[in-house]
Formats: sequence, structure tokens, C-alpha cells
Amino acid sequence: MVAALLLAVFSFLAAMAVGSLPFRIHDPSHAFRLNQLTALAAGFLIGAALMIALPEGLLLFTQSGNSHYLEVGMALMAGFIFMLLMETFGFSHDLHEEHHDHVHDHGHSHVNHPTGRVPYAVVGLTVHALIDGMIIGIALSQGALALSVSLVLAITMHKLPAAFSVSAFSLHERRNRRQSYLDLLLFSLSTPLAILAFYLLAADLSGEWQGLAMLFSAGTFLYVAAVDVLPAIHEPRRSLRVVYPLLAGVAGSLVVALLSEWFLGH
Repeated sequence: MVAALLLAVFSFLAAMAVGSLPFRIHDPSHAFRLNQLTALAAGFLIGAALMIALPEGLLLFTQSGNSHYLEVGMALMAGFIFMLLMETFGFSHDLHEEHHDHVHDHGHSHVNHPTGRVPYAVVGLTVHALIDGMIIGIALSQGALALSVSLVLAITMHKLPAAFSVSAFSLHERRNRRQSYLDLLLFSLSTPLAILAFYLLAADLSGEWQGLAMLFSAGTFLYVAAVDVLPAIHEPRRSLRVVYPLLAGVAGSLVVALLSEWFLGH
């Protein structure tokens, strides 16, 4: 429980710290190279999905004695499709390009937001942050501290540009600093609260369902990472500027996992 509290506090403080920057920077679009930072974060998320969440989810699933591997694929696909449907109906997680376009074009819509787009966008990002917390909480319930720390660091790397974009986008759309700060607070609290909630609830779940939940999370990670980088990959001008940070993020995720395993054990 102490580890769960510490990881939850770390996740909250990191998101709040970076998310507070747009409140102090006059023009956030020129203050940070968000495309490169987002690609780096996507690399960490790909690494977390393929090297941590997917193998651990598969291990939990098979240890329960279940050998129906179609369920493994279905759980992965469910996570991917879930995020796709969220995006389709306007609950988008992708605000990096959206904010960039608004700053420069004042009104151009890059992603699908219906009327009242700020609440929709914040809900979309918050739901994904809850899923992040779910997988960390389940890992902690297994006593896998090294795995949990690896997940927290990889997920936090993705949350940093997301937190920055939540504040920048909300400030631009709402024109109300207090409401925008509440948006950031909601986003920053979602992962820590989910960590604590699923740490406590996971004891009531069988290993099979814990494994499926991890696999579902891995599917959401893969969708988010793909959406964050694929548009730039298809543009020759931007592809090289994105692919190198992406690969650096994947390598960083591997280093984090190895160091966590080395110092903390499984």
C-alpha cells in the first residue's frame, strides 16, 4: 500500500508540474517541441505495451490455467477498438496537433470534437489515464514492484505532453484559467486514483481477469502510440524528426524495465 501511495503521488505531481507550464508561458506552441516530445512519449508507451503489459498479461492469463489464446487477442483488440470508438465519437486523447492548429489558425479542427469539445477532450484523456492507473494497480497487487515502477515511468513519460496539451488546449478554448486548472486537476488525479482503486480491487479478481485487463490496457497503449506518431510518419518532412525520438523512447522503456528489474526484482 505504501508503494501504491508513493507511485500515485509521483504520477500526480509529475502531471501537475508539466501541466502547469502553459499557465506561465505566453505562447506554449513555441515553448516546447511537442511533436518530438510526443514521439518520445509514444516510444515509451510502445515499449510499455509490448515489453511489459503484454507479456505480464499473458503470464497472468496462462497461470490461471486458461489456454484459450483467442481471448488474449480479443482483449488486445478490445482495448484498441475501445480507444478507436472514443476517438470516433469525439472523446479524443490527441490534443497535440489540435492545439497547434488552434494557435496558428484559430479555429481549424484537426481531430473530431463535437460541440462542447473541451469537456469531451478532457473526458477522453481522463478515461485513458484511468486505464493507465488500472494496469499499474493490478501490477502492484501482484507484488511486482519492478514491473509497477517500469509502468509508472513509461506511462508518466506519455502523460507529460498530454498534461501540457490539456492545459494549453483548455486555456485556449475556455478563456478561463480557473476552469482550465480544474481540467488539469481532473486529468492529473485520474491515474493516481485508479492506481489505488485497482490495487484494492484486484484482490477480488481472478488471475485470468487480471491478465485480460492488462492485455486490454496494452491494446489501448498501442492505439494511442500509433495515433500520436502515424500522421507525422506519413509526411516526408516530419517523419525523420519523429522516428528518432520514437526509437529513443522504445530504448528508454527497455532501459527503465531492465534497471527496475535489476534494483527491485520482479
